[in-house]
Amino acid sequence: MNVGGDWLWPVGQAHWPAITNPGGPGAPRAGSSVAQGPGALWPPPLPMGDAPWDAQAWRNADGSQSCLLIRKYGEPLNLVVTRLITIDAVAPRIRILQRALRVGYSDIPVTLWNVSQCGGAERIFFPCNAGTRNKSFHLNFSKPAKSQIAVHKGVVIFDAAQGGEVKIGSNATNVWIAAQRGNVAILERAETSASGPLPDGCTIELYSNGGLGYSEIETLTPEVLLQPGESLENTLNILCLPLASTLTAAEAATKLRELSGL
Repeated sequence: MNVGGDWLWPVGQAHWPAITNPGGPGAPRAGSSVAQGPGALWPPPLPMGDAPWDAQAWRNADGSQSCLLIRKYGEPLNLVVTRLITIDAVAPRIRILQRALRVGYSDIPVTLWNVSQCGGAERIFFPCNAGTRNKSFHLNFSKPAKSQIAVHKGVVIFDAAQGGEVKIGSNATNVWIAAQRGNVAILERAETSASGPLPDGCTIELYSNGGLGYSEIETLTPEVLLQPGESLENTLNILCLPLASTLTAAEAATKLRELSGL
């Protein structure tokens, strides 16, 4: 297992059967299982699995360092996905410019679904749309205990240290999510101009597995049915911030917003 790292799904899980069986109703490949809830197919179909990326890296004039990752997805996706990752020369900040370009016909919609694994995360923070009926959604696995969830001024705080296997999401329009371990938090914020239906109805998702000791913080763009020559893009900014573990949930949520300018 990788427990720590970052990757990108160019297709939402609900469409993975169409990759396994293009042109048909789709079915999980041998050895896979379908859990209850949206987007629950696992493991990924072969075209979405591990494969080499082409890469080049360089140092910029301002001292920052960049790496361009490129991967080609053939039939039935017909995509070229690029990730331009830049590490700031001074600040603890990473920017990732992501792009999925359709290079041939496909009837499978595209999303930029970013996943970061955080080993030993103790608290997860993400926004909800205050005033809406569904501030956050239970997507799969066990429902979080009432004591695991707090909401403070539009920020949901999930206590991952209590354990359990949980997947929850939010349809917040301000797309950010943060994980805290000890006195440090990693915060990810995604921006895109794309519009359309949302995978699982969410812009943000959290998966936490107490038994395996890690959490995933995820951001999702709308799904777009790209025509050949069209692309879907977004920008992901990742910040590493000091955040005292002794703060209460409400205090930590307030401090996180102050430090990040959200």
